[in-house]
Amino acid sequence: MFRNVYLAVLAVLTIAGPVFADSDPITARQQLMEDNRDAAKVIGGMLKGEQPFDAAAAMAALEVWNVTAKKAGGLFPEGSGVGHDTEAKVTIWTDRAGFESEL
Repeated sequence: MFRNVYLAVLAVLTIAGPVFADSDPITARQQLMEDNRDAAKVIGGMLKGEQPFDAAAAMAALEVWNVTAKKAGGLFPEGSGVGHDTEAKVTIWTDRAGFESEL
């Protein structure tokens, strides 16, 4: 039961990403990072033996990370370094070349 609920939540979060991206890049990247954190909890729980291995849940979590890898770099446009309690490092904008080289 938990697995089905979790997979449904992951699917909604993965699909909801583009909705946030259309509105505000800070909100979008914060949501993406929250989704990433939730996926890490699933994988971490399995690796630590706190929950049994579940291939479907693991693949869903990995898909969240895949989405993050594809979208995260584009969610830091100029001017989005302040607001909404962002925790993004200032160096993203002060050393743009360095940031982009890490993408």
